[in-house]
Amino acid sequence: MSKTIPFEVLEQQLLQNESFKNEYSNTQAEYEAMREVMKARIECDLTQKELSQLSGVTQADISRIENGNFNPTIKMLQRLAAGMNRHIELKFVPNT
Repeated sequence: MSKTIPFEVLEQQLLQNESFKNEYSNTQAEYEAMREVMKARIECDLTQKELSQLSGVTQADISRIENGNFNPTIKMLQRLAAGMNRHIELKFVPNT
């Protein structure tokens, strides 16, 4: 019987690996964008196809964003957000 590990637990375990931690730091912004798009879409109870129809972004592009195979522009993220009746918040925070 396989056990599902919660994403947050897996993420914390992986961040203890130094090479993973370095790669994660280099791609953190893209990873967070991917996770936020997927999280918002699921919270809105939308399929990728439904979000595509609401936002005008192709379902294939949404899939690529969520799979981490495509870096969307801010304009595309704004279209996705508008399709979910949301807006984007962008912050610049100090390095720790």
